[in-house]
Amino acid sequence: MIRRYRFSLAQAGGQPLPSFWAYRLYAWMLEQVPRIYGQELHMEGETPISQSVCVDRETQQTVWTVQLLTDEMASVFSPVLEGLDCIQLHETQLQACLLEKSETDGPRLLQQARQMEDQRRTRLCFATATAFKSDGRYAIFPQEKWLLQSLAMKWNLLCPAMPLDDADAFAALEKGLHIVDYSLRTVRYPLKNVKIPSFVGNIVVESRLPAPLQEIWQLLVCLAPYTGVGIKTTLGMGSIAENRF
Repeated sequence: MIRRYRFSLAQAGGQPLPSFWAYRLYAWMLEQVPRIYGQELHMEGETPISQSVCVDRETQQTVWTVQLLTDEMASVFSPVLEGLDCIQLHETQLQACLLEKSETDGPRLLQQARQMEDQRRTRLCFATATAFKSDGRYAIFPQEKWLLQSLAMKWNLLCPAMPLDDADAFAALEKGLHIVDYSLRTVRYPLKNVKIPSFVGNIVVESRLPAPLQEIWQLLVCLAPYTGVGIKTTLGMGSIAENRF
């Protein structure tokens, strides 16, 4: 089960918040729950939380989105987020207003994927700084293989009873997907004492897949706005915008 919360955030001066404040908000969340959960999250590979901070271009509101990807995370962090109206950070106080609360799960995402039109071109919008890591280095341009690997790992975290782990199927998926257009720019995401090389913008992925594999790809596309892609999605990176086509 995925539980999503969206809040508008405002500070006293009214200025929009930068996306890297997602790291501070994640630290604040951890301070609100028993320390053992923070220790567990630091030890896990795929963290069952994704969250990000973005500015809505139309309203200029700062929107904080939190997605709790497992029942355990929902049971731990939902009490922190329910009824939230104020966040006290070390340097400032933020006013929070709930914009959306929703839930979904693996079966519903699968049904959504099956009901989609057969989209052979998919636009993915990287709303916050996104990066992958390959051979110990940050990669600042997406590749089909990395997109698939990242989303499959997140799906397997969400639905371990229905894992995507067939090597032959993934080889066929990778062969049948191609990035055919992009509008990207490089950015740096400040995190502690490091500025991570990354990118934001859009890509268009063309698929030439048979129906069963196309359904898997569409499932991963439906999943992406909830989990994000790439590294450090818990700390605000890799957010995928909801409007994909």
